Order: sequence, then structure tokens, then C-alpha cells
Amino acid sequence: MAADTYITNAIQYGHDNDTDIIYGVVRNVAKQVRDVVAGTWDSFPGSGSLDDYDISAAVASGGLWSGNFPEIDNGFYIVQFRIRAVATPDYSDILLLSIKGYWNGAIFAEISEDQIVAAIKAITGITEGGTWTWEKVMTIMAAFIAGNWRVKTADSTKQELMDAENGTTVILEQSITRSPAAGSKYRDITVKI
Repeated sequence: MAADTYITNAIQYGHDNDTDIIYGVVRNVAKQVRDVVAGTWDSFPGSGSLDDYDISAAVASGGLWSGNFPEIDNGFYIVQFRIRAVATPDYSDILLLSIKGYWNGAIFAEISEDQIVAAIKAITGITEGGTWTWEKVMTIMAAFIAGNWRVKTADSTKQELMDAENGTTVILEQSITRSPAAGSKYRDITVKI
């Protein structure tokens, strides 16, 4: 594969010492690190040089560092900022900060799992279902993508969404038709997990 190309100034980091040399590395959700020279994802090295993995950052002014981001697929990533202590980036360099965020092809925006859960609930109109966690949302989304729907045996006006992994656990049920007479633009949904 070819070396990555970059979107310039896509990430920022506040650091109060303009003489430090700051760089970042990009990790994916599988905890691999981006090799920006080869344009691939690798296991994170346990020691030695990070020279093939670093994304450059330069001080813009007043402690604001601005860095480039590789042109990779949109998605959730972790950017780790480090202070370079020797001539090339190295595993032993001080880790300043890790931030989890979403890359949309133009900007990298820090976002928490709680914010994602709140956004999904707002978009879908789901307001019930007990305590919502990242794991619960991911289970429901995986079921929507890869699970099976079936008509509920005891009530043919409802559908059940089955767990994508085991195919037997009911993740949620919903009415087959919307109820516009009640003023709802959503189907009635009952979360079962």
C-alpha cells in the first residue's frame, strides 16, 4: 500500500510549552496503530521506534498545536499525543493525552460514548429501555444490521428483533405499523435487554 495522504490541521491539542516536539499516533477500535508510511494498520509495537506511525504536529500559536490526520475511512479512532524526547518518535516518549473521537473525512472531533448514546436516542425517538450504555446501543445496532426480525408468536401486530450473535434473544420488539393517529412519527418500541 502507499503512504497515507493527509488532511492538514485536522486535529488540535493545547500544550503550554511551545518548545516541546509534539506528535500523535492514530489507533483504531481494534487498538491497532496506523502505519502512515505503509498505509496499513499494525499491532502497536511494545518498544522501539514509532517513526512509521507518527502524525506531525506543529505549534500554531499560544500553546495550540495543530496536526495533520491521515485520509482514512470515516469512523471512531483514538489519537494519542506524545512529547518526542529523542531524534525520532519512540515508544518510550511521554504520553500526554489520549482522546477518543470521530473522524468524518475532514475533522476529528472528540466525542464521548454518552454523547453518542444520547444522539442515537434522540434520532430514533427511543426514550425507554432502562439504563442505556454503550454496550446496549452497540448490541441493538448490531441486531439491526445483522439480526433477524420475526413476527411475535403471541401478537401478530408486533415484530421481534433477534440478537445478531445467538439468534434467539429478543433485543427489542416494535409494532408493525406506526400510529400516526396518536401523533407519533415512530413505531412503538419496547427494548427487551
